[in-house]
Amino acid sequence: MSLYEQINDEITLMDAGELKWIGQELPLEAMVAVDLMLQN
Repeated sequence: MSLYEQINDEITLMDAGELKWIGQELPLEAMVAVDLMLQN
């Protein structure tokens, strides 16, 4: 599974309102960076 697919699966599991907020406040690159930091 690619990193993109993994993140996409995580986003799908998020609450819809939370996803909307994240989409408005953070660019995709920032979401990826946070995801990588949480994994390390």
